[in-house]
Amino acid sequence: MACDKIEYFRSLSFMTKQEIIHSMERITYEKEHLLCEKDQIADKMFVIQEGIVEVACSYSPKIDQQFIIERLGRGAIINHRSFMLKDDADTDFRCLTTVSCFLLTVDKLDAIREKKQDMEIAYDTVEAEVFKPKFPLALDYIFHNNNERDYEEQIKKNQLRVKLKNAIMQTWSRVK
Repeated sequence: MACDKIEYFRSLSFMTKQEIIHSMERITYEKEHLLCEKDQIADKMFVIQEGIVEVACSYSPKIDQQFIIERLGRGAIINHRSFMLKDDADTDFRCLTTVSCFLLTVDKLDAIREKKQDMEIAYDTVEAEVFKPKFPLALDYIFHNNNERDYEEQIKKNQLRVKLKNAIMQTWSRVK
């Protein structure tokens, strides 16, 4: 279940998870479509079912060229934190190929949050995680786990990889 990849969703009740899943809508985007643009409000969470999405940012305002941070494929999750808080995106998410995904809007999540106390607690957790740290998170995605035998270990490695890239992004934004 995709919800279990998201740390703060793991503690939700089965009924809340089911409501989240049933609130998602399947959408297909064409190649080059921009799922989320830097400095725009991230108000949707995407679970990629098929295709490849590039996570990119520009080298500098003077150079019209993108730096590819990551390529995300089947099972990856985009905007799992920022969409809950309607936070600005720090990177672009562009479809490298035709992409089929499940989409959850913040409005649908807010409706669930009004009914489910465990979703409200998860919201508070995310709010503290995103807005309180000294170095806020720039990258908001989760890799798909390809190694089912060592699932928990692979999730930890994937989280560390994203944290490392976040640290690089923080340093890079100060240097730029």
